[in-house]
Amino acid sequence: MKLGATVSGVIFYDYNNDDTTDPPDELVPGATVELILGGTTVDTTTSDDMGIYGFVGLDPTLGVYTIKATKGSLVGTITVDPGNYGQVIEHEDIELH
Repeated sequence: MKLGATVSGVIFYDYNNDDTTDPPDELVPGATVELILGGTTVDTTTSDDMGIYGFVGLDPTLGVYTIKATKGSLVGTITVDPGNYGQVIEHEDIELH
């Protein structure tokens, strides 16, 4: 049995617009996070108390996934390519705008 890839990161408000999580930025708990493939949402989760989200079991043969985070009127997206079975992709942080 082949293990799917895993992706995780944090959701944050990028107050100083430098694309990194550093002061004065804030982590965002309770954001809705969607895993999207080919325009269809295939999984949904919520960021935890530290703003952390994660998805497991991504099939690398299906191509590039989009991850969309929403909190109120703020939205952020990234794309990830799981590459290989069993690959662990960390620090895929999403900034809300």
